[in-house]
Amino acid sequence: MISLTTNIILQTFLPPLFYSDRLRTCVNICGDAVGCAFVQALVERNKSVHPMSKDSFPPPLPQDEVL
Repeated sequence: MISLTTNIILQTFLPPLFYSDRLRTCVNICGDAVGCAFVQALVERNKSVHPMSKDSFPPPLPQDEVL
């Protein structure tokens, strides 16, 4: 059986931990979104400076050939 002191400690400290974990998760997701937007902007800028031609890709493999 949980003593009264332990019960009070759990009721006092667990809710803030729950909400701080949710806040950290939200900050992490926002940081990932900013990073993705930054990389996308760099890729778009590189496309305008160095557009890739279709000749830069290797020809596709025949469909009946197994690797």
